[in-house]
Amino acid sequence: MSSFSEEELVALFSKVGFQDSKVKEILKNKKVSQSLGTIIELIPSSTKEEDLGKSKTALLHNLASLAKGDNSIGNLKTVVSAIVDGRLSTNLQISEAFKYVKATPADKFNLKEFETASGVGVTVTDEQVEKRIAQYIEENKKEIEEKRYRFVPSLLGNVKSLPELKWASPASFKPIIDKLVLELLGKQRR
Repeated sequence: MSSFSEEELVALFSKVGFQDSKVKEILKNKKVSQSLGTIIELIPSSTKEEDLGKSKTALLHNLASLAKGDNSIGNLKTVVSAIVDGRLSTNLQISEAFKYVKATPADKFNLKEFETASGVGVTVTDEQVEKRIAQYIEENKKEIEEKRYRFVPSLLGNVKSLPELKWASPASFKPIIDKLVLELLGKQRR
């Protein structure tokens, strides 16, 4: 693992678009900042700062937080490239991609398996989310009717763990659950 001076890290972080306040925050954690320096050096040289944007630099920072100084992991460059080209666009995808490259020896790496493991190309529409949540509510209708609105917090947690919704945006879950539970139970009594 290369070791970077603080000045080199500041230059690297600034080069990819991190604001000064964020640079100072990142530098507080030595392992993460060293990992982020290594990760930035793995960005394809043809990439321009404007190609990255705030969301991609945040994902690179997340990857560095997962690596925490362990930059000897094979195929880290593949994860970086997938972030830069937009195939990986969520923290969950970064986490799953990192797990795959960490667990897979470099000589056993398979791009198709990597992409499958990290959800590349998987999109789950709000309609699909609503259909699966409605199915779950129907399957658990009796318990929901018994516990009424007290069941909603655990319902949200249970829905998040459904394998079919792994790659769906969790932000859509609560509004859909609220709508479907209101249809089932009616207005909440206070």
